[in-house]
Amino acid sequence: MNNTASSNVKTSKRISGKVYDLQSLYDRLNRLYFGEKLSLSIRWSLRAPMKAKSSVELGSYCKETQTITISRRLDNLRVPLYFVENVIFHEMLHHVFPRDPHRMHTARFNKFEKMHPDHLRAKEWEKNSLHILFEAAQKQLW
Repeated sequence: MNNTASSNVKTSKRISGKVYDLQSLYDRLNRLYFGEKLSLSIRWSLRAPMKAKSSVELGSYCKETQTITISRRLDNLRVPLYFVENVIFHEMLHHVFPRDPHRMHTARFNKFEKMHPDHLRAKEWEKNSLHILFEAAQKQLW
């Protein structure tokens, strides 16, 4: 296998999870809510999830590389699609509404985040299912 093919396999694994394909989810959200105007990269986090103690980062957005990184904790059959999409949508909004010097989530950011049709349902699932997000990778059901 040449270096290019090897690189493509690594890239593919970082986008296609065992349950969710991040690129297809990103493309759908970009088409539906952003008129296909965003041109960001998306990938799964590099590290396998370990048992969390007090908090869990579900996703992040890096302005410098214009990359969304989603926690592998979400690549789990017990995590609903609408929740994963809501996290991706949230990270996409970080590109549209950059952090201001004093707040990561401005009033405008919060207003637009609530426009996602599954926002309330995702927040409710998160509140009721936090234990799933805190579990270690070996407890995931594939």
